[in-house]
Amino acid sequence: MGFKDRLYRVVQRNFEEHYCEVGRETLSTGLGSQLLRMLQLNDQTPKGGAASLMAESLGFVAGALVTCSIVPQLIRVFQLKSAREISMLFTSLLLLGITLWLVYGVYLKLNPVIIWNAVGAVLVALLLSAKLKYGR
Repeated sequence: MGFKDRLYRVVQRNFEEHYCEVGRETLSTGLGSQLLRMLQLNDQTPKGGAASLMAESLGFVAGALVTCSIVPQLIRVFQLKSAREISMLFTSLLLLGITLWLVYGVYLKLNPVIIWNAVGAVLVALLLSAKLKYGR
């Protein structure tokens, strides 16, 4: 049983328990109902074809833009040999977040997420090392 299936079952079980307590009309437009519909629609989406190619292309472009946004900061830090203005907490949390996105991408086999978060993790690790070397 995959992650989506487990998530669907948990949401469905909670939805049914809540559904019995609240009543049909109140919950028919509720968040649980909408989430169940989204999960069902996601499973019905055809894998492959133009829509899938467009979605993956969009993921690659978005990932490239976000990841490349780190490059100017890296260049500036190494040119000035100063990282005083870079927050250690920000950089550490960013590296942790990117690493978690990378794990998520690997788990769901999402190529754009895997590729750009791997590149982003390397870039942010460089920024963190520059902070440790030039900061303070």
